[in-house]
Amino acid sequence: ITVPPSIIDKFRHLIDRLRNNMANADRIIAEFFQQNPEVLVYVKTVCVGAGVAIMVGTILEDIITGGIGILDDWISFKLAFRIIRFGLAL
Repeated sequence: ITVPPSIIDKFRHLIDRLRNNMANADRIIAEFFQQNPEVLVYVKTVCVGAGVAIMVGTILEDIITGGIGILDDWISFKLAFRIIRFGLAL
């Protein structure tokens, strides 16, 4: 996943603000996403993409291992679902 330099700079600024004031982290993060809607869209897209990649990778693992990899499928799909749900909830 390629992250544009402008988004990296914005996240650095967010991290600096959070370091100085963790007590107000929720407010700072909410303000950050309100002021940077393009970053919000990027984060949502990355979350959904990561979740889908986990699901596809899990299915490919099952195919490659002849079904032996099925033992960890439930946790992989649960993780993927949570990541996607988080991204969509932003």
